[in-house]
Amino acid sequence: MDEGEKKLVADIEELGWHVLKVLEDDNGPGFVYSVGLFKTFNHPEIIIVGLKLDLAHILINNIGVDIKNG
Repeated sequence: MDEGEKKLVADIEELGWHVLKVLEDDNGPGFVYSVGLFKTFNHPEIIIVGLKLDLAHILINNIGVDIKNG
């Protein structure tokens, strides 16, 4: 595994999820999505499109905490 993959696995093991950002390009807008919420909490993954990537990252983390707390 490369460093990014190791970080993803470590975050899921430690927190329960990981957040990935995809930059805007000629094919479409940027977006942010979760990985691990379904595996850890049996909750659908989350994707946010149309917001600034850093804000979307914060929102997914906040939602992840809410999911973790029930």
